[in-house]
Amino acid sequence: MSPESIRMIHLADLHIGTTRNSSLRFKAGEQFSGRSVGGRYVRQVDLEQAVEWLIQTLPNQQPNVDIVVIAGDLFDTCVPPPRAIRYVTLLIKSLTDAKIETVIIDGNHEYSSDVHVDSPTTYLRELGAHVINGRNFEIVQGDQWQLNSRLRDRLVVTALPYRALKSNTTAIVPLKGYLNVLVTHGRVGRDGPNTLGKHDVVEVPSSLICKNWDYVALGDWHVHRLQPIENVPAYYAGSLEALTFSEATQYPARTKDENAIRGPIDLLFYPGQKVKISSLEYKQRRPVLRLDTIDAANLNATDLTKMIAQSLDQTFSPEALILLDIDNCSSDLWHNLEHSRLKLLRERVRRCDIRWNKPPETSQSEENQPEATLETQWANFLADQSLPNPEWYQAEGLALLEKAKEEVQRRLDNEQI
Repeated sequence: MSPESIRMIHLADLHIGTTRNSSLRFKAGEQFSGRSVGGRYVRQVDLEQAVEWLIQTLPNQQPNVDIVVIAGDLFDTCVPPPRAIRYVTLLIKSLTDAKIETVIIDGNHEYSSDVHVDSPTTYLRELGAHVINGRNFEIVQGDQWQLNSRLRDRLVVTALPYRALKSNTTAIVPLKGYLNVLVTHGRVGRDGPNTLGKHDVVEVPSSLICKNWDYVALGDWHVHRLQPIENVPAYYAGSLEALTFSEATQYPARTKDENAIRGPIDLLFYPGQKVKISSLEYKQRRPVLRLDTIDAANLNATDLTKMIAQSLDQTFSPEALILLDIDNCSSDLWHNLEHSRLKLLRERVRRCDIRWNKPPETSQSEENQPEATLETQWANFLADQSLPNPEWYQAEGLALLEKAKEEVQRRLDNEQI
């Protein structure tokens, strides 16, 4: 790397301290990656390991990293648990100790309401990070922010936290004579919820993104190197771990799978040239896989069991999280599957969810439909759910129904005496 170049790492959406997937926990006394994790949330531990990887990787890069920008949702909540605070503290301290400038903005997860004045990122200023988490954008440049001499007269970071996106952004422009980086957190030109199902993220105006920035570091969407506007150097870094099955990698692998790679974006700025963009891939992430959907229409129970078994009987990591969709699976068909065989296959990985999607309702009128028994209603209800062990719920439900029937009969017998 030439003396004139600047190396930047773009991170976002680490969500440290998440309690998502709270039913997914390590077993009592379990060891994972050489540590005792019994009873802890699996995904919380995964993200802590991702932080440890950053601590080991970023300060030791060659050529050296000059600056790290974190484009929101460093924490998963505005009130993070103590472990989350500890890991974030270790990360930021490792960067500042290595003389790596660090710019952090708040995302929507660190922000609770206009009443909530403080933010969990505020105290990171005490570790030497440049934290921007208020209602206004700020320009990180020059002596005011005490950037190191290598960057001070060459780079400007315009930081636009989530809360500031709610105000008028028309006055935000690149500064002449500098490399200009915009850091913000929100959606650019996409409708609907983000990958975590959140609808409350403010839109980032396309007009702002297109103001001739040298680079725009985005947060919120968890897809690595997603470019929302063609030919504009604006990218989402994505999350280091797939946090939902909507972010899962397709299996078998696809040539164009936007979830196939996760990690920070690695940027090299050269005077008078376009930024060079590459990926610093995080290969230690937990496999979160979505298998090819099986259409159960026109299949009998034996054939469907065989097809599901073929999908699950592959060389997966025992730590994998897997989702398999079964379309057009009627309650009767589900009831006749070899669940004991499938249960053994599902237990070979950390979790395997099978989502049973019932066929579309027929046009048969309600008065012509026979009344379903309680057992059938229970089976139909389970078929609509996404449960890790549906056969257990089936057996437990039937046992409770039988117990209830016996109790009712006992009371009826007593009344007749």
